[in-house]
Amino acid sequence: MIYLNGQKLSPSDALSLFSNRSFKYGDGLFESIRIFRGKALFMKEHQERLKKGMATLKFQFEPVAFFQELHRMGLQVIQDQQLNGHGRLRIHAFRSGTGTYLPSENTPAALIEVTAI
Repeated sequence: MIYLNGQKLSPSDALSLFSNRSFKYGDGLFESIRIFRGKALFMKEHQERLKKGMATLKFQFEPVAFFQELHRMGLQVIQDQQLNGHGRLRIHAFRSGTGTYLPSENTPAALIEVTAI
């Protein structure tokens, strides 16, 4: 299942994301988080690494609010998928705007994917 900014996406909607500059120009970053017995491991450390990477890429965002929401969404995705065993939570942060070699805006969007292992 794929979630974008907290909204479930159908497979056809997910395909439309590939026109975003993140997927065309590599303008984003991701973290893969191990899920063990239904719990995301080392979430705080993964969020800190994402925060540093987003600052390096000069994303404009309020870190506390963004990561509180990201944490809430991650837990919700695990619950929605009824993943009580092992899996992987992948968070992809990218610019929400358009543009080619220069972005039209610097606000982030987040794509969350969970996969059972």
